[in-house]
Amino acid sequence: MAGKKGVRNSAEARLNKKKAALLHWELLRNGIDSKQITQDRNRKIKEEKRQIREEENRKRKEEKDRKIELKLKKQVERRKEVEHKKEHKKITDQEIVEIPCGRCGSQTTCKRKYLYRYKTNGKICEDCHGRRSGEVFRNYHLSKTPEERTKLALYGISCRKTSGKEMVERSWATIKASPEKYKELCQKHHERSLQVWQNYPDETKKKILDAWMLSKSGVRSKLSDEFKQLLVEAKLYDGFESELHFHGFYPDEINHNLKLIIEVNGWRSHCDPRKHKDPNEYVAWIKRTVAEQWKRDEIKVAAYKRNGYEVVVVWEIDIRKDPNKEIRRVKRAISKQKKALGIL
Repeated sequence: MAGKKGVRNSAEARLNKKKAALLHWELLRNGIDSKQITQDRNRKIKEEKRQIREEENRKRKEEKDRKIELKLKKQVERRKEVEHKKEHKKITDQEIVEIPCGRCGSQTTCKRKYLYRYKTNGKICEDCHGRRSGEVFRNYHLSKTPEERTKLALYGISCRKTSGKEMVERSWATIKASPEKYKELCQKHHERSLQVWQNYPDETKKKILDAWMLSKSGVRSKLSDEFKQLLVEAKLYDGFESELHFHGFYPDEINHNLKLIIEVNGWRSHCDPRKHKDPNEYVAWIKRTVAEQWKRDEIKVAAYKRNGYEVVVVWEIDIRKDPNKEIRRVKRAISKQKKALGIL
């Protein structure tokens, strides 16, 4: 059966080809181009398919936009509904309702948002609460030893001090809200502080200033300690003192008898010109530019010299390269100062 069916199909195909060839020749005799007709028909079919596809895409897009719009509308409505519920709940929660006391049975009040909790655990009126608190505190106090009572009393005092501090902060906030009152208070505080400062003796003033300057000066560097050890080993440290307050600065080493100051400068902290060529370079280590650091060092050295002191600046690079050379420099400066001051 399969073979016969295949023969029949092939015969039909040959017949169709013959019919198509006859139709083609007939059209040619009548002056009609069959290929052009076929092309026109195909072009028309493509155009129709394109229009159908565009129409489907347009409908699909409209449907999508409609769904999005509907979804946004529902979201807005849901949000409004949630906000309305929250607002209504907030108003309702603050509503005061009556509830019986769990101990004496008298009527007391509470906010509606706590109603379920109080119904479950019981609500106590103010009178019962006061009596119960007193009983609890009394029993707790009697159960403690005298040492524990003293400890609790001290803890209560500390808590009151803390709350007092908070009260002072609130008072200051109120004062600052009024500029005139704040200015008047600052003036009184300044006059009172100035009067207290003037009553201090000179030694106390010096100690306070030294402590304040020391807190601003930072930590002594390891390089300064290393060079100090070199001076001690070379027996040149006699009369020198480290990090003494001197006219607003803290020189690394100072000798008041010889009027000599030694400054030990690290190449990074003081921006050695041999390493830092650009004055406008910002050094993150010291949080300033190279030119600003050079200016600070110049001001410091000028202050030393203005007060009649000779200054020897020793750089870290020179210490690392040839420490004996820097020791000889200091030795020459000491000899020069001794000769200038007539010290044998």
